[in-house]
Amino acid sequence: MRRKTGGLARATHRDERKAFPDMQFAVNHIVVEGDLVVVHWTAWGTNTQPGMGFPATGKRAKVSGMTLFCFKAGKISRGELRASIWLCGGCPCTISTS
Repeated sequence: MRRKTGGLARATHRDERKAFPDMQFAVNHIVVEGDLVVVHWTAWGTNTQPGMGFPATGKRAKVSGMTLFCFKAGKISRGELRASIWLCGGCPCTISTS
């Protein structure tokens, strides 16, 4: 069974950009082996607007994570995300999706 997640991903991205309008991204490393690609990335910004189910806090946040992509026939067949979020002055928490 194939899931279509493009619309969900776009909606999530819009909500993140609304909550963190100054968000920036950096790709730290890319590792490729066969049909697998791992991207180690960092994102940061300031939560100045409500979004993602939370009110605006005015706090800066930093997210560091890795995304694993599996390819079949030249297209992404699966992706998994692992990330840790640091709110400035707060404790890290880890999120995981697949």
